[in-house]
Amino acid sequence: MEEMKKVAVVLTLLSNEDWDVRARSNSEEMRRHRIVRLASESKAQGGLLTQEDLAYLNCCDVRTIRRDINALKKRNRHVPTRGQQKDIGPSMTHREQAVTWWLKGNFPEDVADMIQHTVANVKRYIKAFCRIVVMLEKGYTIQQIGAAVNLSRAAVTLYRNLYAQERTGNGLLQNRRLDIERLGTEIANESNTDDNGEPRLERH
Repeated sequence: MEEMKKVAVVLTLLSNEDWDVRARSNSEEMRRHRIVRLASESKAQGGLLTQEDLAYLNCCDVRTIRRDINALKKRNRHVPTRGQQKDIGPSMTHREQAVTWWLKGNFPEDVADMIQHTVANVKRYIKAFCRIVVMLEKGYTIQQIGAAVNLSRAAVTLYRNLYAQERTGNGLLQNRRLDIERLGTEIANESNTDDNGEPRLERH
């Protein structure tokens, strides 16, 4: 551990969102919210906090941090720390987490709390997924879908893989079928679609 490269990071010790969580729930949930946020802020700057760092920043002992991290893990909320990072595989992106929790029946506002993201972004991820599902089922290619929804090939592929996984999985797609069709067909007014809601593709 001593030989690992260290970097300086700038962290937000208290944010308005922390107090919002405290007002809606309790001090324990506020601390868990801060744990996720502080660890994510550090990782975004190229650093990873230790559990000892998190204990110091939250004015508690390491056992409390471990207990909180385990509780968060049961909610599918990953806390990137230096000690754990080497033991985990690639984690789900915010897009995947948002869509997966929504498919399980959660409201966008609740999903935003779960993955520590804005409600606007969560709704954007969900809408993109629905639009891509509808177009995949109509037979459009990845390239055509990307042009229509203004997303990169990698992003469209990520949503397609999630769709394929859920389609053969536990039936979550069927639970949201009406919502998917409703949100997925709301594309007629988008700049990259025509009056019929079809993608405007360049002719060569």
